[in-house]
Amino acid sequence: MGKICCQNNPSLGLALVRFGTGLLFLLPGVMKFMDGAMFKGMLEGALGLSGSFVEIAYWLVVIFEVLGGAILILGPLVPEAFYKVSAAGLTVVSLVALFAVHISGFDEKGWMPILFQVLATLSLVALLVTKPTCPFGSCKV
Repeated sequence: MGKICCQNNPSLGLALVRFGTGLLFLLPGVMKFMDGAMFKGMLEGALGLSGSFVEIAYWLVVIFEVLGGAILILGPLVPEAFYKVSAAGLTVVSLVALFAVHISGFDEKGWMPILFQVLATLSLVALLVTKPTCPFGSCKV
């Protein structure tokens, strides 16, 4: 029998994790950019930020989620340094969300948002410690 492209292909597995995790941050980042009032209110309430700190935190999160998510999806098509900075920045964003928002609001929301954020953080750490590779050989444009 011939070799199946997806059989025993760890690069494909990492590409799927990279794609899913990238979308997981890209889409909410775009939503925050389109309508930031709710997120800014959450920054004020959950993190206790005020004034220009809200704007700075808002833009840092939006930039990391949108650009970082896109860079994760593109993976081997971008310089590795951009990929690593994006994965590290998104890991920080994810950890802040985990501890400052989800764990602190546990009584209201239950376990599901916490588990979801833990999964996102672990996926980012897995991507941070691996090199983005093409699932089917060469990814040259």
